Amino acid sequence: MLKLLGSTQTLITSVILAIIGLIIVSRHINGPSPEKIKQYQSMIDKDSKIAAIIERRSEFEMSGTIYSHSYTHRYRFDIDNVRYEGMFTCKNSFTGRDSVWVYYNTDNPAINTRDPWSAIADENGKKASPKSLTYAIGFLITGCLGIIISLVGIFRRNK
Repeated sequence: MLKLLGSTQTLITSVILAIIGLIIVSRHINGPSPEKIKQYQSMIDKDSKIAAIIERRSEFEMSGTIYSHSYTHRYRFDIDNVRYEGMFTCKNSFTGRDSVWVYYNTDNPAINTRDPWSAIADENGKKASPKSLTYAIGFLITGCLGIIISLVGIFRRNK
């Protein structure tokens, strides 16, 4: 048992637990950005959209219990002779030179998206529940204690 506490595997596992805890805690602390939600809502309200040209496409397949096939598309558009770019992922395949409607922020067209409604939903999804915060703190504390115990065990073993 004491050998296990000073092992590299325990140290790696503890680091992973601490990282998981940090990710969940940061999600809870940061939460959704009201500024981003406001920007996306402004795109919808102003109906500021433009036809963008698909430049590249890449495929992603994931098999296993659930089979998924999606495409990531890069697009570009010009406003006042300035080129802007973006990307989106979907289940449909577009070929090069197809065009899609893209919503953009009229104050800063570099902020753009194909689907502002999904962008708002994604941003709102950054909320963490109190239960997940409790788990996160547990992961964080367990991970940190594991790191300390593992390092002490490793240093003692190396003396």
